[in-house]
Amino acid sequence: MSENSTKVLSGRLKSLKGWLSKTISACNNLVEAPRSLASDSFLKSRLEKSVTELDGRLQTINDCIAELEALELTKPFDDDRKKREESFNLSSAQAASSHQACLNKLLEALAELETRANPEVTTPPVTTAIKRYSSSC
Repeated sequence: MSENSTKVLSGRLKSLKGWLSKTISACNNLVEAPRSLASDSFLKSRLEKSVTELDGRLQTINDCIAELEALELTKPFDDDRKKREESFNLSSAQAASSHQACLNKLLEALAELETRANPEVTTPPVTTAIKRYSSSC
């Protein structure tokens, strides 16, 4: 059962990484969309929703990796196990890096909208957006 579970979870992880890539692509399209196509309030709402979706997808990937790591603990420690564990770590790091790069773009876009809505605000908008995001986590 353990070998079958590993194959199923490995396949799921591959799918989840593709899902994250598609989400990042959609976020990039949203950030790069011409501002004239959507109202600022709609765009702000969509950007905030994208942040939530992006976080959820990263969490799902991390949960899957944690399940795979737990299965590895039931196997003897050998070179194959070591390679699989390194692969899990690499997958986790790649997903986190992609997530962070996309998150930064989303927060910058939110900050730009904030600046357009409140040009007299003196706090740097990116700082405000990051604080708002951090407090919601």
